[in-house]
Amino acid sequence: MGICASKRNSTDAVSKSMSQEQAPAEQAVSTNNDAGQPQVFAIMRMGHEVIRDGVKELQSKLKSRDAEAAAKYWLDLSRWLDMHKLLEEGTGSNKTPKGFFRVLDDKFDKVATKEGLFDQHQALDKVEASMARASAKKNLAMMNGEVDLFAREMEDHLKKEEDVMMPKVQQMKKDGASSKKIMRNEVLALLRSKPDEEWDFFVTFACRTLAKRAMISPLRTFCQALWGVATPAEWKKWSVTIQKAVSEEAWNQMQPGFV
Repeated sequence: MGICASKRNSTDAVSKSMSQEQAPAEQAVSTNNDAGQPQVFAIMRMGHEVIRDGVKELQSKLKSRDAEAAAKYWLDLSRWLDMHKLLEEGTGSNKTPKGFFRVLDDKFDKVATKEGLFDQHQALDKVEASMARASAKKNLAMMNGEVDLFAREMEDHLKKEEDVMMPKVQQMKKDGASSKKIMRNEVLALLRSKPDEEWDFFVTFACRTLAKRAMISPLRTFCQALWGVATPAEWKKWSVTIQKAVSEEAWNQMQPGFV
């Protein structure tokens, strides 16, 4: 909205605990059609791991007492958080593209609204605003005073979203909903309508963040989900962006999945 070893171990374990969501993303995306592809929603789910790792990186920079680096990183992290939130909330309209929360509301009796996901975003906005003020002043004491609350509130929110959304993603799969069309038309279109540099930043920040993990599976899952929703022309561009963001070794490990 630096990864210590214990966090890295626990968050990388998400790949195993999410077998229904992630394992298909490492398999069926190669068909580049919608058959058996609810895993394209992994763009959103892996976005949560980007946020978790981003918060840890911010905390690490603050612990190193580098106010300049922390403030600069906050600008990037908060920019990415705004993009992720846009994909979830939309622009407030129930017309296409409406955002992921409103897709869930439409399909599951206002579940996102009833479960307070929109309200939680408003609460997080206040916490992020306090963090932004401290960051703008490059005041270490202020930033350290805000970051732990920000981290706690963000983690609680991410867990809440996952508890609500992941079962619904699986239900949409069972119901035969076109996950690719939903992601392209109702979710990603919100960001794709903006200048190309916005999309490039979204992909680059996510890939660079996930690439720092010891296990490649979250990065691979995110990239394969992108590939699963991309047209051939889009993937030609997006793959270049990804290659610039990650190491050659990481790209080569993922490459067999993009065929």
